[in-house]
Amino acid sequence: MKPYTILRIVFAIFAVIALSDFVSFAYSSKTGICFDDAFMFTRYASNFLEGHGFSWNRTEGPVYGCTSIFYLFIVTAFRAFSWKSDQELLLSLSEFFGLLSVLSMCFLAYYSLEKDGVKRTWTHLLIFPVVLFSAVYRKNCVSGMETTFAIFLNSLFILSIVFLERSNSKKCFFSVILGYFSFLSRPENLIPWFVFPIFYLSDLKEKKKFIFSSLLLLTCDSLIKIAYFGGFLPLSFFVKKAGFYKFADLNKWNPLKFFSEFLSLSGPFILLTVAFFPSNGVKKGLAFFAPLSIIFPYLFSINQIMGYSARFFLPSLPYFIGAAFFVLNSLNRPVVNKESVAAENLPISIKVMLIFFLFLMIQPSYLNERLTEILENQHFSFENSLIAPAKLTNRGKIIVPKIGWMESIVSINNVISALPKKMCVAMSEHGLIGAMNPEIKILDLTGLHNRDFAKKGFSDNGLFSANPDLIWFPHSDYIYIRNQIFSNQMFRRDYIFYPDLFDFGFAINKNSPYLAEIENLFESEFRKIYHESRKMELFLAD
Repeated sequence: MKPYTILRIVFAIFAVIALSDFVSFAYSSKTGICFDDAFMFTRYASNFLEGHGFSWNRTEGPVYGCTSIFYLFIVTAFRAFSWKSDQELLLSLSEFFGLLSVLSMCFLAYYSLEKDGVKRTWTHLLIFPVVLFSAVYRKNCVSGMETTFAIFLNSLFILSIVFLERSNSKKCFFSVILGYFSFLSRPENLIPWFVFPIFYLSDLKEKKKFIFSSLLLLTCDSLIKIAYFGGFLPLSFFVKKAGFYKFADLNKWNPLKFFSEFLSLSGPFILLTVAFFPSNGVKKGLAFFAPLSIIFPYLFSINQIMGYSARFFLPSLPYFIGAAFFVLNSLNRPVVNKESVAAENLPISIKVMLIFFLFLMIQPSYLNERLTEILENQHFSFENSLIAPAKLTNRGKIIVPKIGWMESIVSINNVISALPKKMCVAMSEHGLIGAMNPEIKILDLTGLHNRDFAKKGFSDNGLFSANPDLIWFPHSDYIYIRNQIFSNQMFRRDYIFYPDLFDFGFAINKNSPYLAEIENLFESEFRKIYHESRKMELFLAD
């Protein structure tokens, strides 16, 4: 058997093993829990299907609270025709697009090599084990978020531009649409939508036609969003630039930590690009990195709350893969005959395989641990909160044990689900609760789904003017918001406050028509969760 045939078989075996293992992983994860934030998509979808538009609260009209508009459309479509639960729906979508993304990136690599000989050793199949075995990638596949969807659309967009450059038809309409779809999946994809074709396309006339068509489409998109949502920027843009109102424990959301996770996946492609970068391909090589040189500094300038597993960096993965295989393509000589080309490409393929697997061996212990440890205390453009958290104790001076973040969400959901649907509740951890109770008005304390708080900052007077029946206090890291509520005279006068229960504390409006019902439900949930024989009133604020 010839050496390059053996190499093909080896690459194919690795690909099949990785694919099979990922399918098994995806199937077993159906009982898992996706991001709490992911459930916001199903709340918006439910309200839309009930005839209230893409609204967070049905009485407030449409709001641009979901960053990924296109993913919201997909979730809404499946919500309309699917019998699955919200959790199953979200997990299925992120896993499906996770697999589709790998297939599209593999085809992008294959197509990049299509006219030359490296593809004959099937080097592109190494993408399967590198990506599908990655813990970072797998976590995003079970997040329920739009990350894998954005990766998929970015892959298709890059592929369309590469095809446009090679095509004799010179019709850019399809590429413009895919660039627009990519932008709708993640707003920061606006940058590569315009920048990548400028560097990659060599035909000046085609380049101008692409930019003009894209600008026209972007203008129409902005006008539609302004007319429908009242603005063309998602509310998360304002909130994250504001640093979530002096959010504490910024080290937890350090962008360098998430970037090191991203490097653990993109590293082999970066090494390939650096190792084999051709001197005669600088312009086209820069096409892959020019947009990222704008996006990455922006990502380092915002508070990456909920940026687990590099989910804000990960949509750029196809650009690193595209660059790596563009470099490999540039190493090839014109095809003379199949046998000679395959023989010439054999050393290159072996080098590629060694780089990939050497990186896989060293990255878990070095990048994810060492780099994170060294850079853990670095900050970028954030003022770390030095505000002392207000300390309020209960009457009995009882130390209340923590029940856990997701456990507290489930407990509060049990209470809210049993309450009248005309209730108004204020909280921050509202993904699952909001999806399970789409009729109930939820005042988002963080501003992600509240125009006033997003654009003007949190206002305790704005909160109490809404007269919420129940306040489940925001996460303890939101020191500024919590302190503002504690110090408000209306809060001290009109609310019954339990400072430590259900991890973050909750308060009931004394004037609520549902006061007795709320207290009874909390009393029942309190006994079930804490197994307490003492009365709940001992846990009231002192």
